[in-house]
Amino acid sequence: MTDTTERPPSPAPPSAARPSGPDDASPTGEWTPVRFAWLRLSALVGVLVLLGIWSPWVLVLIGAIAGMITLHELGHYLTAKRAGMKVTEFFLFFGPRVWSFRRGETEYGIKCIPAGAYVKIIGMHNLEDVPPADEARTYRQKSFGQRVSVAVAGSTMHFLLAFGLIWIALALITQFRSVARSVVVMLTVPLGLIGALVGLTLWRMPMGFMAMLACVSLAGVIVSHIIVLSDAVEEARSQGMGIHDALISAGLSRLRPVMVTTLATAGGLVPLALSGGALWQPLTAVHITGLLVATLLTLVVLP
Repeated sequence: MTDTTERPPSPAPPSAARPSGPDDASPTGEWTPVRFAWLRLSALVGVLVLLGIWSPWVLVLIGAIAGMITLHELGHYLTAKRAGMKVTEFFLFFGPRVWSFRRGETEYGIKCIPAGAYVKIIGMHNLEDVPPADEARTYRQKSFGQRVSVAVAGSTMHFLLAFGLIWIALALITQFRSVARSVVVMLTVPLGLIGALVGLTLWRMPMGFMAMLACVSLAGVIVSHIIVLSDAVEEARSQGMGIHDALISAGLSRLRPVMVTTLATAGGLVPLALSGGALWQPLTAVHITGLLVATLLTLVVLP
């Protein structure tokens, strides 16, 4: 007599199981979220490049605003981390996500509407549902002093930024003996911040202390390149050249030494980027990409 009892279907072999997750590649060659993220990031970089070609000073303005917003939110982020709070998101801009990555418990990324930025800390109000295991790391469970320090950290970063810019402006005015030239030099510094943010995004590195330290040192390198180019322009004009001819002559004469210095610096940081570990990788990401992008933009924007 034949057994007609229904049997449960046998499970598929492990090799037939399809991997799951938003970041897995599709074996059929279909577009995946990761590929769409790269496409969106490439489109954003392309828009910035076209904007820089059309109107370099608009690009400088966007870079300055993005830098100030990032520093503001970085103050909240670092203070919250120091206080033991759990930070789940650190995004630049609002709206639909352009690119993001997760590092530890925090997701970092860029969105498409340049109207601000935000850092998300769990338990910001009493009505927010938080897992019991994370309750001790919420904003609401910390002491009054820790909560106040997180709240005022963004404004403190702006104060420190203004203090630093004042000293840089005084040094440049002393060097150039011209307010106009000093302002031009300071307005080109945000070009390095554009490259720094792109580098952190491409390398999937968080904006921490080492990245911030790299941004400060990167600004100094950019200023030195600008001073060299500006001095060459003034030297050419002192020889009787017009402003147009002086800009072309200075750009051609300083292109080679500036590019050699930039490529040598970026190349020297590659071994540290590959084997330096989590401590040095954010610094190298900012320096390598920031130097390359800022050098190319500076040679176009400053003239």
